[in-house]
Amino acid sequence: MLSTGTLKVSATGGDGKPLSDVLLTVETDDPESPNGRREVARSRSSDATVSLTEGTYYIGAHSANGSVSKRVGIGAGQSVSETLAVKLVPVTISALVAGAAPKADQNIFYRVDRIDGDRVSIARAIGPALSLDLSPGRYRVTASLAVSHLSASQEIAVEDGKPAKAVIDIASGQVNFVPAAGAVPAFGDVYWEVSDTSGMPIWRATGSEATAVLAPGQYTVRFDVRDKHGKAAFEVRAGESQKIEIGPG
Repeated sequence: MLSTGTLKVSATGGDGKPLSDVLLTVETDDPESPNGRREVARSRSSDATVSLTEGTYYIGAHSANGSVSKRVGIGAGQSVSETLAVKLVPVTISALVAGAAPKADQNIFYRVDRIDGDRVSIARAIGPALSLDLSPGRYRVTASLAVSHLSASQEIAVEDGKPAKAVIDIASGQVNFVPAAGAVPAFGDVYWEVSDTSGMPIWRATGSEATAVLAPGQYTVRFDVRDKHGKAAFEVRAGESQKIEIGPG
């Protein structure tokens, strides 16, 4: 007959009050499992009592984007009580595109990854900014402007009791392309194309005017509309916005 003991686990917030939304887990070593552990119990309550065979276990409390874990030993006939405090810190993440706050329609994609401890992906979201609560630790936050294939990352340290803020500068410049007066017919779509220094097209648009967000560097833009054509070389600098007027030629 296997010898058993009792494990009582409680989860609280950083203020010591019981958590209303929490997942408690109990795991044991398992060499055949991909991560080396096997879950033997779980509960959605802030308090849980589990009967376990004697041995070593890993208890965890997970709430929102925060988690805490601990290794405990259970002996035969023993009753062990543990309280896990899930401390969460408010964190605000925003981005700069061409030196300014992103427009609502630019759909910035944010990703937050833990780079210490369990090294897991914490959150992914799309929007002008991201607000969330994180456990103290080190994180890598990434902001991407998918339509322009641009991104930037920053590592941040979240400390207990200290609200954190991260502003990620996606190095880029904004360019507004406009045909010179009389350069194109009054009617008809204008086709725009931007190429890099190797001649590789990297951006295209259609319209009487067009706006692109590009990485710093040297480029060439051309337009085509009916029998009219135009071409111009230009440079993009990080944080700058410029207007380029292109005539036929």
